[in-house]
Amino acid sequence: MEPVEIHQIEGFDPRNRMFNRNISVYRKERSFSAQLSYEELFLESPHYPTPGEAVRELVKLVLGEKFSRIRTRLNFKGKKYLTELEPWIEF
Repeated sequence: MEPVEIHQIEGFDPRNRMFNRNISVYRKERSFSAQLSYEELFLESPHYPTPGEAVRELVKLVLGEKFSRIRTRLNFKGKKYLTELEPWIEF
């Protein structure tokens, strides 16, 4: 299954190392879920009505794992590349 959106996430991991990964957002029927893999950690949000809500919930899960200074931005909407156009969202 192809993601409907890909967001970039960056910040500092629990060992205070900078990290940068992708969050993949998937559609399931009428809802969206966001997923992130980082080293041995795999996180997935519950399903939400919008991609933005799924990403925000995933960020809460990341922060709960002792990550810090997190920010995200939308990189791809479908296959359309948006990185330079979208602003960073600080958490």
